[in-house]
Amino acid sequence: MDQLSTEIANGLKFHLRAKAAHEAAQLMRDLSRWLGQKSGVDSAGQPVWSGLVGEFQAGREAVLEMLDSLERNVSILRKDLRSEHATLIPLQATERPFAMPTAATLREWADEAFKDIGGSFALFPMLADADERPALLRKVVRMAERQITLAGSEDGEDTDPLIEALEQRSPTERQRLFSELLQRAMPWIDANLSRDFTPNADQFKCFVGVARADEFSRKFKTELETCLPASIGITAAQIGIVETGIPGRAVCYTELSGIPLTVLRGLEAWRTSYRKESERIPTHTHIDITRFSHPLAPSTEELNRLADDFRHYLLAIMLGILERSKQRVVPAGQYQFAVARGDVRRIGNERAIRLNGLPANYRDQIVDRVNQALDELDANQCCALAALADYYASAVYTAQLIELDTGAQDVRIGFASAIAAEVRRQLDDLAVRKGATQDELERSKRRLTEEEALRQWAEPVAESDADAYEWEVRAPLDGNHPRLKFVMRQDAQARAGITALLGGGQASATPPTPGMAPPPPPGGSSLPPPPVQTEPQYHLAISGQTYGPYPVSQVLKMLQDRQLDPQATQIWRQGFAAWIPLAQCNELLPPATTTPPPPPLN
Repeated sequence: MDQLSTEIANGLKFHLRAKAAHEAAQLMRDLSRWLGQKSGVDSAGQPVWSGLVGEFQAGREAVLEMLDSLERNVSILRKDLRSEHATLIPLQATERPFAMPTAATLREWADEAFKDIGGSFALFPMLADADERPALLRKVVRMAERQITLAGSEDGEDTDPLIEALEQRSPTERQRLFSELLQRAMPWIDANLSRDFTPNADQFKCFVGVARADEFSRKFKTELETCLPASIGITAAQIGIVETGIPGRAVCYTELSGIPLTVLRGLEAWRTSYRKESERIPTHTHIDITRFSHPLAPSTEELNRLADDFRHYLLAIMLGILERSKQRVVPAGQYQFAVARGDVRRIGNERAIRLNGLPANYRDQIVDRVNQALDELDANQCCALAALADYYASAVYTAQLIELDTGAQDVRIGFASAIAAEVRRQLDDLAVRKGATQDELERSKRRLTEEEALRQWAEPVAESDADAYEWEVRAPLDGNHPRLKFVMRQDAQARAGITALLGGGQASATPPTPGMAPPPPPGGSSLPPPPVQTEPQYHLAISGQTYGPYPVSQVLKMLQDRQLDPQATQIWRQGFAAWIPLAQCNELLPPATTTPPPPPLN
């Protein structure tokens, strides 16, 4: 039994050892595959490895490739430094030899340059990525420049190569070099500086960056100042010599600030290009482009065109040719124009029209429609429209108040208010040419634009108080009186209301009953009573609203001007038993033409 137990123990021991040996062999094979296996050679005869050794090999190749790229860039820079061009003026100087640091020093420099990357685990993928490789290259170049500069300062160099090279030149040669340096550094813009804009000296800033700035300034600043361009406007007070710490190089930087965009010749036709591009691609990142004004102030010609378009826009609203759309679209506040019967199109909101004018596709139609509507107005309607334009200038586009240094307030009239006032002057002239007097014009501004009187012949445009720019229009006194636009109605009732208000009559809310005398004058009046009227006075009723009384001559004139519809107008005077249609009032209608009998036959 002892021998049997010994054999069993030995069998188990040998089995475990064999199993461990198989596992160890498999582990070594896996480790070998992870470390890498040689799979052949490349085109250069170098062995190709897989696994970790392959990764090291790929990293080494990436480093060599980056070094080759660096060498190519160095050769290109050296070639450029040998030739003069627009941004470089080379000078021959004595080049001091640079001792290559030891491998340990280079390793310390590399560790310092790449300490923020994260080691080889992050460095090798960056070397393999073509987009990340330039960042590593810049780190290497900056590290080299910094260490070379520090090495030069530690060696105790007393002079700068640039200063030595300039000292070896004659004063005439240095004057040529400094003149070339400053002229090439001057800002170049394609602008009309002689007519619209002349830069002042304090708008220039010129900096010359060199190593050993104090020494350079002491030796060459006087010569540098004498080489300034004479016709530009910059003076010696604007030149500053600053320290860069980079030996052997001088960099000149000049800045001109405060240039108005309107003097740039390339932007003269910007509005045409803006319109063309806006039709093809979105030129704004905001959905509502009308919230922002154009960056360039319009020229005199463009401003006159925009003012003329806005004038026709206001007239089109007051005459009802343009209507404010009730659709909720962006940009908000769209106005629409009936191109033809059943064909109504949006033309933009008020801010878009202020920025760009009326749309070119509809401008001629809108202007023709406005002119036709103005031609059809009579003198009273012209007076009313002039009063409405005055209301726009004072109550819709109310000028902002600004506080002066003394605490007093002054008005700042905006563009819309000024154009509305210009529309009022135009309509005043038109009313005078149609027979109105100055007294009637003044009376219309006093009577027609009162709140109760205005709504008798005009209708408000809903939500139109949001059309104007907030910074241009004074805020209303309270929310119950928004600055709404109004549209003049063209019906017979509105015409009669205008005539009544201009003639001194007031529209009464309660129709007079037959036999009722006209209302007496206001109490407290010291005027003598009017003479007994021998001519009958007529009261008119249109759509439940009464007007008058009017003499016969005025009623006949309104009939002749077609301000009254005989079929829709009721009339009453003292002596009538009840209201009767105007068409049945024989004393106010022209007698019917009678046909004579045929002549007698002889």
